[in-house]
Amino acid sequence: MVSASSEGWIVAVSLAFDPSKSFHFKVICVWRLVDNENDHQDLAFLVPQTYQIGIYSSETASWGPSGDPFSASITTDFDNGVFWNVAIHWLCQERSCLYFDVDKECLRTMCGRPCLRSESMDRFRYFGECCGRLLLVEVDMLNDSVFHVLEVERDQYSRGWVTKYCISLDRIGVAFGRSIFSVVGADQEDGLALVIWGQQGPFL
Repeated sequence: MVSASSEGWIVAVSLAFDPSKSFHFKVICVWRLVDNENDHQDLAFLVPQTYQIGIYSSETASWGPSGDPFSASITTDFDNGVFWNVAIHWLCQERSCLYFDVDKECLRTMCGRPCLRSESMDRFRYFGECCGRLLLVEVDMLNDSVFHVLEVERDQYSRGWVTKYCISLDRIGVAFGRSIFSVVGADQEDGLALVIWGQQGPFL
């Protein structure tokens, strides 16, 4: 079992599990290591932090560290990791996304940032896997009723994020008070369905 220690504290835990391939699972734990030199500075939040990944395997019923400690921006969203394509993916506000290959136990960087239209993670309204696709939905900086749907194609990490759709919900926003977006879904390989949340409740 993973526990905090004098060397640091846990910042996130993610589950790597694909029942179509195996009934076994792995738990990916990220903890932040103590940096005595930088943690007490007034601007410590601007300094890249040092992290360590650990893995629990249900197949071997064992836990242990994976790889060496690594440096990452404090704005990396480890709390909302997404398991897709045998890897855990994390968004970052100011740098390229990180992903951890669970089988090979190696940390890598995805080519390019998710988008250049936003400087705030708050504008990322959805990040997840749907029907085998890794999707990210961002609100446009100039119009809160416009959404950009981005996707990373399987085995195409070198291309990074690709904009698939630009969706305007202006007419819906007028009718439903602009409190409209909750989640995205996909029921076909090339089709997407947006689930909208308005003042009158959810609709598709």
